[in-house]
Amino acid sequence: MLDFAQYSDLRTERLQLRPLVQTDPDALADGLGDYDVTRWLVPVPHPYSAEDARTFQADCARHSWPVWSIFDDQGLVGGADIVASLGYWIAPRAQGNGYATEAARAVLAAYFADPDAGDVTSVVFDGNAASAAVLRKLGYVPDGACRMPCAAQGRDVDAQRMRLTRAAWAAALPRA
Repeated sequence: MLDFAQYSDLRTERLQLRPLVQTDPDALADGLGDYDVTRWLVPVPHPYSAEDARTFQADCARHSWPVWSIFDDQGLVGGADIVASLGYWIAPRAQGNGYATEAARAVLAAYFADPDAGDVTSVVFDGNAASAAVLRKLGYVPDGACRMPCAAQGRDVDAQRMRLTRAAWAAALPRA
């Protein structure tokens, strides 16, 4: 598991990723309050409240889960984690700017900085072409169909397991 304390703050060219803090729950509730975001996420209910965000924040702190809030120069735009697998979301106002790829790349770089880090999985719901494209850019390959629960939809949905090896990660890195 990633040593979260070592990588608490991550920076990219356009983004800052940092652990959840006390001021984030309202912003998280705003970003995750949009069904067009939560319908693609496994554990996030809809509607999503500031209380849901506070509970999630407390769980992250209690378990030392590596979960980041993502900020651009206008404020919170999403979240990323690598708890059991790579997960991320981007608020509608910031979608289409490459932020998901940029943030996920930073999280994976921190993860693979550990020489003992193994393969990383992710799951993409069928129909989520944007997220599937992000995972392919990062070097993920399909690893089998599955069904996953979706709290926002209140049902299991068809999905694709994805896998990223260290070698595929290195091959997918942008060349300078």
